[in-house]
Amino acid sequence: MRVLKRMRVRKGAPALRNVPVRPDFGDAYLALRAAAADGVPGAATAIHQLTVLGAVLPDVSGFTPAVAAAILPNPTHTRATAMTTKLKSNTPSGLAPDSKAAKLAGAARVKDAGARLSQKRYDVKRPDGNPLMFGCSPVERPSEYDNALIGVYFKSQLRRQGVAVELSDWERALLAESVTKDKWVGSLPNGDYYGGGSPGDYVPAHRVKALLDDTISGGIYLNPVVLDTAVITRPLLSGQLFPFIDVKPITGRRVQVPVMENLSVSWGTGPGTAVAPFNTASLVSPLDTAVQNVQGFIELSNDLLADSPVNIGTAVVELFGERLKSELDRVIAVGNGYNEPLGITLASGVAAVNSDNGTGGPVTVSDAESLIFSIPVQYRQQDWGPCFIGSDVAYSRFRGLPVGPGDERRVFGQGMMGTDDTQRYQLFEYKFRVANDLPNTRLAFGCLKRYRMYQRLGMEIVRESGGRTLALSNTSLVGIRARFGGRPIDTNAFAVMTDLQN
Repeated sequence: MRVLKRMRVRKGAPALRNVPVRPDFGDAYLALRAAAADGVPGAATAIHQLTVLGAVLPDVSGFTPAVAAAILPNPTHTRATAMTTKLKSNTPSGLAPDSKAAKLAGAARVKDAGARLSQKRYDVKRPDGNPLMFGCSPVERPSEYDNALIGVYFKSQLRRQGVAVELSDWERALLAESVTKDKWVGSLPNGDYYGGGSPGDYVPAHRVKALLDDTISGGIYLNPVVLDTAVITRPLLSGQLFPFIDVKPITGRRVQVPVMENLSVSWGTGPGTAVAPFNTASLVSPLDTAVQNVQGFIELSNDLLADSPVNIGTAVVELFGERLKSELDRVIAVGNGYNEPLGITLASGVAAVNSDNGTGGPVTVSDAESLIFSIPVQYRQQDWGPCFIGSDVAYSRFRGLPVGPGDERRVFGQGMMGTDDTQRYQLFEYKFRVANDLPNTRLAFGCLKRYRMYQRLGMEIVRESGGRTLALSNTSLVGIRARFGGRPIDTNAFAVMTDLQN
């Protein structure tokens, strides 16, 4: 009844002040009051018949079938069948005929803030037409809704950190809607971390809302999971190494994974001969990995941040993803393991192979063959995705090997200048992944699926405007901070040659 009293009465509609309030009549009474407030002829008379005169079947001509069905117990009554549909345009077509909202006949459907945006995500395709996979799931491009949410979240965090940027009513509604509609990850002030590793490992909606409303923290360590996936999408699209490794979400700053050795067995043991038991002291060993932060900054004008109609958040995320693509490939190949993930070529325990001619060169076919046969046969199977990892110069030297003196045909095939054969980048039917951070003297071969990288979800948007230089130039440093850790989980799956032709 409180809602109905606030309804605006059309000009010329019958006054309801003298109509008795009879909530005991239920939906029929509410439907009639809504119709009377909407200025429908005969509505006030029907209320009078129902409440004052006690009429069992009031006159319902002029009402929609849904309203008439609420008023008349018998919808086959002659008055019900003779009804017109004057109120039909006021009843939302998407409502069920027997719903309470349809009976009121004056309700209007209000779309959510994100309903006007497309939420369609398109799968990313490889050049051969197959979907690009990330783990067990296909990679998807961010939808229109995702990009808008990233931009609104970015603006809200900058506003929390002092940028004179205002959120429109629609942007506020979109952010509030995302709290209950989307998945959020990150850290809470009490130390709890929600990393999205399982369906129940996301921040509860009430905690997200409380932190976003907090005037002190503002939830700066929380973000919608679409921000993490949008940053990772670009490295997956065009990265050389990162799309093919094993990536796992984690919930801490360090990762300790147990490594189990193979059991020993004995054959043909004669009677009275004791079987040597397996020494369980070396059965399980730890594999410790530290998670390091990686951050990228861009200097932007304060006026641009405050006034630009461009979605600055999406633009910064794209720039960060583009830079992260090369950085992730670099640390997978040559990471030092101290303040960044440990790279394949610097990991201890990786098989070391010598080249035939040393750094003086030239490279030989047997150099590539030696690398291939330096790892166990199970890792050379195509199911594990084995590949060469080296610089583009090293690849060109192998592709340029002639068949022999006086025979300029190439050992690994013709077509050095952009044919389909060359663009496949492979040697001996194994893919060649280009990592130009490796020196020309270093070449690796191994199974990228045996390299594991841990991603701690929950990126952080930071802004720095202090200092004389930034103040005088009216600019701010805006950046994104992410966290990764990684190392080879089985060094037997890799071999490295460090003395190729310089």
